Amino acid sequence: MANLLVISGEQATREALRSWLAEERHLVTLCDGLSAVPRLLALLTPDLLCLDVRDDHASVTDFWAWFLADEGRSSIPILFVLPPGARCVDEATPSQFRQGCDGFVARPLDGHELRQKVAALLSAGSSASFRSPVLRSPPFLLDASTHFLSAKGGTAALTPTEHQLFAYFMERRGAVVSSDELLEGVWGFDPATATPAVVRVHVSNLRRKMAPLRCAHLLQTLPHRGYRLMRERVDVLDGEGTGCEGV
Repeated sequence: MANLLVISGEQATREALRSWLAEERHLVTLCDGLSAVPRLLALLTPDLLCLDVRDDHASVTDFWAWFLADEGRSSIPILFVLPPGARCVDEATPSQFRQGCDGFVARPLDGHELRQKVAALLSAGSSASFRSPVLRSPPFLLDASTHFLSAKGGTAALTPTEHQLFAYFMERRGAVVSSDELLEGVWGFDPATATPAVVRVHVSNLRRKMAPLRCAHLLQTLPHRGYRLMRERVDVLDGEGTGCEGV
């Protein structure tokens, strides 16, 4: 038995989901829109969110930014309810979908499939292996098992080296990290014999992938000093660095 929050603007969908999930003796709370979710999450701690993505895109985007801003919230898995045919079209999966963390079902809904997906997400969420490979530092979520980087703008696939580099930045969030330190700590190179161009190229590639997630500005270049993954609410105000390449 688990505590589930069902979010849908369509009453028939809410009632169908509640009926199917109640068969597994889950405690189901219904919500008719994303605007009411913050108030509900202040009152209860669900084990899973079931989110109907029929809400307009702007609402989902704003909700996602709020959801990822808190580590406690962002650890809750989400089962997305998608439009008809979405299971056959990769582009239909919401940009907010976190591979290895969330799941989805597509209309027409099937009660048996829904219960199976919920059970799988709850089982994964209760195991140590589900959370241990994931680094969280809002607005970022970095999954070591898939090399997916998630933020409020969506999800990007990183190469193994990009993943290792971004994890290094996350573990030192807010600190200035020199090219020499990165060459040694990420690549295992001797800084005396390696070139900083390796770092510049990979940072540039990271920013390119972060741009659609609307967070590239948080990976900052400090000329002649190094790089810094900024703390959004603090470092944006200090005016140091431009984000341009130059180290």
